[in-house]
Amino acid sequence: MRVVYILIKEKEKQLSPNYIEGSYLIEDLELCKKVTDNFPYFDLVIDEEMIVDVILTVPPEKISTKEEINQQVVAKIREVYSVDDEFQMQRLGLQDSNNAEYQGYLQYVNDCIIWGVQEKVNYGYV
Repeated sequence: MRVVYILIKEKEKQLSPNYIEGSYLIEDLELCKKVTDNFPYFDLVIDEEMIVDVILTVPPEKISTKEEINQQVVAKIREVYSVDDEFQMQRLGLQDSNNAEYQGYLQYVNDCIIWGVQEKVNYGYV
């Protein structure tokens, strides 16, 4: 059995104001996992200074890493252009940089890149 202690502080805005500052014991492995996976988005059911249940209060939002955002940008491009399509667009651009099809490709790729940069800004990576 894994035992975990969590410290509840009055300043923690995500937790119910009914908690008294102090430590609470979690003995149940499943409850431990719920707390660690969803911190700080949970509410506790406490009985005799022991946590008997953990209730999620706000669904946790997955935080993407820089690498995941980069992969999402590539995936957005791949929704429209395969690797072979991109090579073809590059050849068109080398032949005529004003080609309408090439310009559309560039615009779409730039829009995807801008989306990725904005995601990185939202997560504080930039």
